[in-house]
Amino acid sequence: IRLIATKEFSDRFRSGWVITCVLVWLGAIGLTSFLGLLQISYIGVQGYDRTVISLLNLVQYLVPLLGLLLGHDLMVSEHEDGTLRLTLAGGVSRARLLSGKFLGGCLSLAVPLLSGFVIAGAVIGLSAKDSAIAPFLRLPVSGLALGFIFLAIGLAISTFSRTRVQSLVLALL
Repeated sequence: IRLIATKEFSDRFRSGWVITCVLVWLGAIGLTSFLGLLQISYIGVQGYDRTVISLLNLVQYLVPLLGLLLGHDLMVSEHEDGTLRLTLAGGVSRARLLSGKFLGGCLSLAVPLLSGFVIAGAVIGLSAKDSAIAPFLRLPVSGLALGFIFLAIGLAISTFSRTRVQSLVLALL
């Protein structure tokens, strides 16, 4: 299971998916914190409380989408590439393969999400001189849980789909 999860994460890292997600999160959190009070003509880094309120909707919509996009091709890509039969013929059980794929997907989702929150949280704390970090820490934890649920849904869609396109369409419905 660990070997499959590590392979899945390294494949995603080499494809640039993980680094792109880190940059997206850094940009989203940074812009939300910096421009969160633009409607009242205030521009500048805000504290954790205002940033969390601004980021809540973004996390509710973007993290599930990332989970679905990450999970939609976990199994169907193996089937289309012809490596699924080879893996199963090598003695790997279906349950271990699914578990390894899911754990690798979770790692591929958790690393960019947590990296983005840690880096942006440190910048916000230093810039705004805010020490009330508890609400800010709850947001990535709940976001990860939400992302893992949608990753599992994407994996289920990927398992029962015949092609990547069919899986992607079903995931985005």
